[in-house]
Amino acid sequence: MLDLENFKRKYRRFRYLHFPKLKLVLSFWKILISGVITICTLVTAIISIYIAKHSFDISKKPWKCQKNL
Repeated sequence: MLDLENFKRKYRRFRYLHFPKLKLVLSFWKILISGVITICTLVTAIISIYIAKHSFDISKKPWKCQKNL
């Protein structure tokens, strides 16, 4: 277990030493992905509210269309 921790520490140091912008890029991608997920969720909610409002409109009274049956 100690070797694994030591390896992780060395790898982390190596990674950020040779690629200093990697941490910034990874945080940028996390922010970008979370923003896309948030926008998709909001769009889905708005579309579902729009569909619910227009499909359950009581003023249309769809049950009155079946009088002739």
